[in-house]
Amino acid sequence: MKRLGVVGALALAGGAFWYLQRSRTPAIAADAPPPPAMGTAVAGSAHAAEAAKRFDKVTKLANADERKQLADRIASAQAARAASRSAPIPRLPDGSAEEETAISKTEIRSAMRELVPYITACYEEAIPKLGDAPDISVLAELTLIGAPDVGTIVDAHGLADRDGNSLVQSFDDCLRNTFQLMALPPLAEGDKIEVRYPFEFRTK
Repeated sequence: MKRLGVVGALALAGGAFWYLQRSRTPAIAADAPPPPAMGTAVAGSAHAAEAAKRFDKVTKLANADERKQLADRIASAQAARAASRSAPIPRLPDGSAEEETAISKTEIRSAMRELVPYITACYEEAIPKLGDAPDISVLAELTLIGAPDVGTIVDAHGLADRDGNSLVQSFDDCLRNTFQLMALPPLAEGDKIEVRYPFEFRTK
């Protein structure tokens, strides 16, 4: 029986990874109001804690509604930080901008690797439609949007093979839907980051 493999390497060259917005605001704004309640009110502290939790590991969300709740929390946290930017801004000790960026890239690479088990299912389903050469390289252009006290959501706005060709539609849809439901840990720096990441899908 064939084994399936997916590998990837963060694309760093040629401006493939950049910050759209760099912010070094405090991780927790002292005067920031708590994010507004979302969805139907729930009773019990357990539900409240779950709704307000921070995502410290890669997690697949249950559905689009849960994803929207997370997106709303991120947007609320970003707005609160923007309103508090008159506060003193902490600086990282003894580090150049290049060193800070390298740390962020390493953390994002780790998060991308943790996505592999989830997107492998999409590849399994697509194999019968990929013809006699099912091995494929997919370049994913992703937007990561996050807040330090909440987590990060993923938007896949570009998916193509190594030659720039469109993917089989069902494969493309499955990948986009999977990325859309993923919650990642908070970004090390910035509110929004564009990432180009190649995933190599192989049968073994």
